[in-house]
Amino acid sequence: MNFFEILEQYLNPAFWVVSNILLMYLSTALVAYVLVYGIRFRWREYEGGKRIFEFTLSLVGIVALVFIGVFVNSPQGWYIYPEDVLIWRPILRLVIFYTVALTLTRLNVILWRRLLAGRPLDLSVPPRTKGP
Repeated sequence: MNFFEILEQYLNPAFWVVSNILLMYLSTALVAYVLVYGIRFRWREYEGGKRIFEFTLSLVGIVALVFIGVFVNSPQGWYIYPEDVLIWRPILRLVIFYTVALTLTRLNVILWRRLLAGRPLDLSVPPRTKGP
């Protein structure tokens, strides 16, 4: 048995299921981010805040389409690896979904820390610079 047979027979089905679980998580994290950012922070006051909010809303639409395709409209179920998928696709899905989930986790942590500390997210403050 060569590497590609092992990949296709054993690893890709596991990558597929883990990716779908990550999709559930990142969908939840994205909705939480949009709700907290949209309701509790002053994003309307600054151009940057408006663009960030617009971007996250468009990302909600993209993630919703993928979510529907995997969990609602899937002919075989979200936990079954489809036979007609190219060999490289499951690992790419895993890497992309992991990266998005990690990014959304970091964004949510920042928002919740500011929310719990009672500090609004002020986008007019210049970014920190590294230096001596």
